[in-house]
Amino acid sequence: MATTHCSKADQAVPVPAVAYVRMSSDKQEASPAQQRTEITKYAERSGYAVLRWYEDDAISGWRDDRAEFQRMIDDAESRKDARAIIVWDQNRFSRFPPVEACYYWHRLDKANVHLASVNQGRIEWNSIAGFLTATIRQHADSEHRHKLSADVRRGKRARAERGQWQGKIPLGYIVVDRR
Repeated sequence: MATTHCSKADQAVPVPAVAYVRMSSDKQEASPAQQRTEITKYAERSGYAVLRWYEDDAISGWRDDRAEFQRMIDDAESRKDARAIIVWDQNRFSRFPPVEACYYWHRLDKANVHLASVNQGRIEWNSIAGFLTATIRQHADSEHRHKLSADVRRGKRARAERGQWQGKIPLGYIVVDRR
């Protein structure tokens, strides 16, 4: 992982940025607090000054109705005070299919805002190698949600076939082992 993602000239004056954290559920390893810590460290060592934070909690990255995500994109186009969005990982920005991700990347590019992540560094949309790498990663992240969904369905089906509860036992019920 590279540690410098801004040019030497940019490092003299910090690049104004916003940061975005997202967590799909409370069972994730990278909580919003952990993401904030890592983004703060990355920004300091990479020449960014974080102006604002946006956070969507307990909402999947494939959904485009994330309120803070949409506000962040709109702010990038209208406020024009940030030159970067920093995320912990590209998949924290989104798990959209590549075509949909490109729509948001295009909007940011037109607003002169780039995406940078703690794990991947600056996402380079304007070079063929960078674009292909980001698009392939985006496709893999999008496919991950389909695989995860299939695994969850398989697990729920297996629990139902064994006669087990799906999720938490309702208040007032007791599970009795009748073996």
